Amino acid sequence: MAKKKKRPAVLDSSDIINSSEHHPMLILDTDTTHFQKQPFTSANTPRPPRAIITEHVEPRNEQHSHSSERAPESLDSEFIADTEKTRTQRAQLLAEYSENFTLVARLLMAKEADIRIGSVCVCNQAAHVHQPLHWAHVWSEAHGYFTRQDISTVLLEGYSIPLGHDGSPCPKASEPLLMTIVAVNGIHATQVSFCQCANNSRWRQLFDIDLFPATITQPQTAFTFELLRHWTVLNLQSKVTAHHYVAALRRQTDNVFTGNVPDISRQFRFITRIWPLFLAEKRSGYFYDQGMKEAFPLWPVDDLRTGCFVCPEDRVNMESGWERTPDHLRHIHSQRWVVDGNMKSGNFDKNNDPDDGSLFSGRAYMPSEQEFDHYQRTVPQLQKEKTTCNHLKVANGADTAKYKNQRISGNLHIQCDHGVVLSSVDITLGERLAIYDYALNLAINARPFAGSKRPDLVISYDNTCGAVANVHARWQKHFPDNSRIINNARFTIPACHVRNHVEGCDYLYCYQYKPNTGHFHGETVEATWAVFNPLGGAVLQMNPGHRIDTLIIHYSDWNWRKAVGASHQLQKDLDEAKIQYVSKRDHYAGLCDIFESRVLVWNSWDRSPKIDPKKKKTVLSVYSHNNEKAPTMKSLVDHLMSSEELVATSNGTVKAGSIAGWLKEGLAIVQFQSRVQRLAQTCKEKPTQQLRSNRTTLTTRIAKWRKLQAQYMPSTAPYLAQQVSKEVENKSLLLPSDFTASERLRHHLVGLATKQAQMLEIALGDLVQMLQTTVKTLSAAYERKHKHARGQDANTRANEGIRTIESKRNNLVSEYRLFRLQLQALDSLDTAKWPTLSIQDTYRKPTEKRRSPGDSRMMDGTLWRMSSAGRGNAQAEIASGLIFGNRAAEAVDEIRVEEPVFDSSSVKYRGTQMTSRQSRTSSNVPQDSTVEKDDTPNIPETVDVYPSATETKEGWIWHHGSLKNMSPFELEKWEDKSDSVQWFRAEADMERWQEQLEIKHAEFLRLITSFTKHRDAWDLLAKRYSTLPGHLAYAQEHRDLFDSLRVDAQERYQQSAVSFLLYRDSGETLADRIVRWRREEEKWFKWATRPPFNDPTLFKHGGDTRVPVSSGETDTVDLAGVKRKFDLV
Repeated sequence: MAKKKKRPAVLDSSDIINSSEHHPMLILDTDTTHFQKQPFTSANTPRPPRAIITEHVEPRNEQHSHSSERAPESLDSEFIADTEKTRTQRAQLLAEYSENFTLVARLLMAKEADIRIGSVCVCNQAAHVHQPLHWAHVWSEAHGYFTRQDISTVLLEGYSIPLGHDGSPCPKASEPLLMTIVAVNGIHATQVSFCQCANNSRWRQLFDIDLFPATITQPQTAFTFELLRHWTVLNLQSKVTAHHYVAALRRQTDNVFTGNVPDISRQFRFITRIWPLFLAEKRSGYFYDQGMKEAFPLWPVDDLRTGCFVCPEDRVNMESGWERTPDHLRHIHSQRWVVDGNMKSGNFDKNNDPDDGSLFSGRAYMPSEQEFDHYQRTVPQLQKEKTTCNHLKVANGADTAKYKNQRISGNLHIQCDHGVVLSSVDITLGERLAIYDYALNLAINARPFAGSKRPDLVISYDNTCGAVANVHARWQKHFPDNSRIINNARFTIPACHVRNHVEGCDYLYCYQYKPNTGHFHGETVEATWAVFNPLGGAVLQMNPGHRIDTLIIHYSDWNWRKAVGASHQLQKDLDEAKIQYVSKRDHYAGLCDIFESRVLVWNSWDRSPKIDPKKKKTVLSVYSHNNEKAPTMKSLVDHLMSSEELVATSNGTVKAGSIAGWLKEGLAIVQFQSRVQRLAQTCKEKPTQQLRSNRTTLTTRIAKWRKLQAQYMPSTAPYLAQQVSKEVENKSLLLPSDFTASERLRHHLVGLATKQAQMLEIALGDLVQMLQTTVKTLSAAYERKHKHARGQDANTRANEGIRTIESKRNNLVSEYRLFRLQLQALDSLDTAKWPTLSIQDTYRKPTEKRRSPGDSRMMDGTLWRMSSAGRGNAQAEIASGLIFGNRAAEAVDEIRVEEPVFDSSSVKYRGTQMTSRQSRTSSNVPQDSTVEKDDTPNIPETVDVYPSATETKEGWIWHHGSLKNMSPFELEKWEDKSDSVQWFRAEADMERWQEQLEIKHAEFLRLITSFTKHRDAWDLLAKRYSTLPGHLAYAQEHRDLFDSLRVDAQERYQQSAVSFLLYRDSGETLADRIVRWRREEEKWFKWATRPPFNDPTLFKHGGDTRVPVSSGETDTVDLAGVKRKFDLV
């Protein structure tokens, strides 16, 4: 039998000659060194290849051995199983390192400097005393190519890395010991000689040359500091796990025979547990004998958090005299926190190591395990709490099957509105109120305030309506020290989440209707899940302590990145606040001019929300419109025609009746243009006779309409001249909705814009009613075809009728989007009243057929659930879909589209061809083939996708109320209410952005002060530790770092700040300056002071219990928090 050819080792040379006379010449490279033997003769026989040896077991009673030893296994001796141990190996190693934490800390700081600074560098010497971990490429004459070898195997026979003498050989060196040294470029099997001159242990000698040993006693595996730094950045940025990182190192060492490379995963996982802890303590000043405590006396003992540099912090970044800030400006020093749960960071309930606790031990964002376990055992608040909004699942429960076998299903975060993590607590199967309270208490204690005065606290949580009901009783019992803070806190619901609550929550908890909250939408926490979610797969399998440490490390890194980018983000926010405030102010000022005669009356109304005494689930608010009735387009136009109301135009004031017909015709032309655009898309290459005829009609109507436009809007003439030549259906009419708020104010178009908004409101209601009728007809047409169409002729006629109805439906959906965009451009869109509309929203369970299995799981689309008013009997001109009475536009042909695939009972048809039978899992649910985009009025004309019945819901238009004809008195009342809601909402928008503008100025000043405070703290440490070079260098580095951040923030603030608020007089606080600035701004508006705002969700007003009280009843407060009422007057 032929003898198998022995494969060459990848790491060790198979061609290194034994004789020292023929030592190869060195050709140096950065990470690899190429060697070529000079000369190479047949007499030089290569020595046998040497296998990679990972560990060496050294006698514990002989620290300095003089014999070369090799380990029989791939693990350190401390990792070998020992049945006599009472604790796990990891716990024992942790105990060993715990005893040496102080020494490690001192040595780490010492490495910040080097006593050899200023001397000649010797790293270019051939011995490579400072670069011992190169890969050498050795030319093999036998094989005819370079072989990759560890550099220690190709230098002089018996070469080893000398320790103890800065790279020079020790005269009393030990015999070379083979060790596994892990560097960024791979895993090396390298010989090391230890110094025996002094009494330094092997661990200490390895640490001195930037090698972190895996064990304290008898180390045989070590990791370079460069590798640990590389791993830290890669793990924090890319979320690479230790397992994959080690796998990459092994492949980098040998990408062919990777199995021959030792697996150092267990050692690496252990070292990467303690390495980040040392870095965290180093950055927090922990190695300076608590030297940071003097600069930050209110910080918790041994605190390792990276806090928010922008949020208010007592004795750190608060300006002198901030306590005198008046109550109506309390938002400038407010703390705005967001609460949300992340269900991607769970942990399996498995056989965990009981001795593997967190190394941070409650000194960071997460509590200690013992403290939290005690809280959960003693607080009976883990039951299923019911929320006010019953459809919310955040606290009502969670999918138990989804989190099966998990002891922890996620984390509840408390973050500030700048995205900085303040605290994090484990949750199980739902965000229980006990966990919510505990996380808030952790965040409050992290940065306490010493005095009696504390900044205003605003908390945003998606389950606020359920969490605040008994909040005082819970905190009084479990967290009495901080109960006063929660009693004075204000609560909101995030702007997007509040849309999923009942309507009353919108007016009780939406930030837009709460003074002194700024533009606090409460959704910033959602952006952080994209960063933390990739950790889910790794922490799911970790031991409890390891999981907590991993999360804390990533929280700290995220917070530091937010701190570094804070000045850039604040500048961006401040610039946006200035633009938005000016825009909202101009819009509000225009409305005040229009409604000048009614503003004084409206301003006397109370903005506070109140519970309706007749309907306990109804909240009364000046920001809410009574949607039970709405007028028709005809009744509105008739009312305007007979009205004596004056409307301001560019050419003076005119009667509303004069512009009503003209404005209605303009909207009719816009509707006609949209239909001609869709017709033009079907015949792009060769226009049809019908398209040419419609364009001629459009040209005539627009020319006639322009003559009146020149009278009402003469200042817009230059815009007409700027329009480039294009098809008539694509030309802009330059209605008020085509201008910005500031342009409308400049051209005196605010009055016309108000009337256009009124017409658009009614037009949208008409379109919804027409869509309902059209879709009902389409459903009936499908059923008739299924029942009666037999043969090609009958199916062809039925398909023709279905295509006509579908085309009309598509036209109506497209026009709904068009008018909705115009209403949005006028800043008058109520997104809750007029949501986005897609083809799917028009779905409705057919009433022509008997109920079928699965119907109970299906719901009507959004079209059928609309809460605003609809219209009853459509007039003839409205029935055509042209709600502005555009008789000329009726000549536009319906667009022909391909017939969709549809399902009727259990038979699926396409045209006249019958396809295979299917079970009833789908229905006639139209869907868009493209993603719904609210800024695109056009919709796809081909619909051929149908979801399963379990995913189908009826559209919101089918829950739309019925429109009713209104009397003149009712119409006038409706119009006045519509005007007041528009005015109040515009006022709220302006005030929130004004508050946001002021908040950003205060935040910029706090950021600059925080950086200054940290700079001074590190400068003080540098002076105190001037005799320790490493401590001194590190403190000076951080002093300059924070000074650079301070300078950057100061420059950005000066670039973006409002000039009046940028500079202050001596002794003047920011609040004093804002008061003066507001006096100038309020010259725009002249009226008496309005009633104070009473928030019914505050504890001092009784909290949100949804229990109505009789009219005139005074406030009563029950300390138990069970039954609380408030005044409705």
